Amino acid sequence: MASPLPSQADVVVIGAGAVGAAAAWYLTEQQGLSVAVLEARAIAAGSTSRSAAAFRQQFSSPAHVRMSRFSREVYEQFPRRFGGPSVFLQHGYLFLYEHERDMEAARKRVAFQVGEGVTDARALAPADVDALPGLAGAFHTAGIAGATWCPSDGFLRPTEIAAGFIEGAKRRGASVHVGAKATGFTSERGAVTGVVVDGKHTIRTKAVVVAAGWWSNAVSSLAGCPIPVVAVKRYLYLTPQFETRQVGHFPLVVWNLGAYARPEGNGLMMGWDEKPARPAGSDRFPPPKQDIAELEAHQDDAPAGYGKGIDEYGIEVLAELANAMPWLADVGAVQYVASGYYEVTPDDKAILSTDPRLAGLFHASGFSGHGIMHAPAAGRAVADLALGKTPTFPLDGFALAPLLENRERADRERMVI
Repeated sequence: MASPLPSQADVVVIGAGAVGAAAAWYLTEQQGLSVAVLEARAIAAGSTSRSAAAFRQQFSSPAHVRMSRFSREVYEQFPRRFGGPSVFLQHGYLFLYEHERDMEAARKRVAFQVGEGVTDARALAPADVDALPGLAGAFHTAGIAGATWCPSDGFLRPTEIAAGFIEGAKRRGASVHVGAKATGFTSERGAVTGVVVDGKHTIRTKAVVVAAGWWSNAVSSLAGCPIPVVAVKRYLYLTPQFETRQVGHFPLVVWNLGAYARPEGNGLMMGWDEKPARPAGSDRFPPPKQDIAELEAHQDDAPAGYGKGIDEYGIEVLAELANAMPWLADVGAVQYVASGYYEVTPDDKAILSTDPRLAGLFHASGFSGHGIMHAPAAGRAVADLALGKTPTFPLDGFALAPLLENRERADRERMVI
């Protein structure tokens, strides 16, 4: 039976994907704090359940590296803390570079990452790639300048992560309301006073965390506070299970900071975020208007040109990855296409911030494909903000205010895939 909506909560979290679920978990660390989670659809109903679920510490931004290190520790300890099987497959993350100029920049990034505490990251010569356990002959090492490798990276189990955080928050007293849609806000004197649910019930509160993924701009706009987060369609292409080659032990492989693949059983899940283009105007505030109902209706559709046919984008992705793994040209095919939305900001970095326009409104969205990766760190950070604590991580580079003024934010990320 669904629990009744409360009349009051100290903090209301809107959205029960991985980030919102993590925020609820960290908020409930403070004893005596009442936390209500509103989820309009289902736990992990949006991008969390449609993610490639990649995890890496190989970033160029200090804040991203630190968030990854924090999240890595949480994910490694997840079974002990929340029960259940492992949610983190540490198969590693391998970046392959075709050109020496790109490899030289990659070597510098590895030196920076090691300095930030990612001590197992390293740059590899082509022969070193062939020497990785179980990967001899898997890649076209004669055609690369080198690679970077971090064996403690890998990929995740997103729906289990969101469910684990939510169940943990419930055990610590949070109330979770699935099928409860935020339809409005109340405020007085420039501060939040409540959230309206389904147009008829108001939860009195002084703090709201919006962690609604690609729905976040629509939700924040209900408070008169739009944010520059837009939904951009992204596709994942799955091969059949291979009969003549074992790939289940492969790392996540990225070719020239573009096309990528990771094991899915004994097949590959492939992606390449070169297409489609972002909506016009998504690089500025205010963001372009998007029809949320239309987006939701087509979240799982692959329109003409993006399917698995011989002239469609799936084959382009396969062909691009065959530059790194030539055997794919002979045995590869696209059996299935999945899709969902990235929630992107003008600079491909999340918004983890108070809202300068409305006291008590907090944002955790716009992760541009890094939501599941950084969910523990993002949940910790936004919980700190909502509780008035000094954030665990420096958040200047994730502030909302510069985006509202179309100014560049600090600590730009160079490794966006």
